[in-house]
Amino acid sequence: MFHKDSGNYVQIHQGSQFGQPIAQAIIDVVPKAGQVIKLHAHLIDQDTFSPDDDMGNEVTIAPFESGWRKDATVTLTGDSARVRVNFSLAPI
Repeated sequence: MFHKDSGNYVQIHQGSQFGQPIAQAIIDVVPKAGQVIKLHAHLIDQDTFSPDDDMGNEVTIAPFESGWRKDATVTLTGDSARVRVNFSLAPI
């Protein structure tokens, strides 16, 4: 849904938040027991004068049984960072 590479990055200052929302997408789902939606967050801190730092690479799973109208948060803590990525799911 949202991908930026090193040539097209997003700058987020410490203590700030980015986007409301960052991206939106409609995904096809199979609404029945046993099905899941996997939400993936992988952030890299791009440094100008030192190697880039991996801030985290996490997946959260939203099973059908818990309802797909929900918010899910992934917390990334790599390289002494604390970044929360919030996903919001709503059926249409």
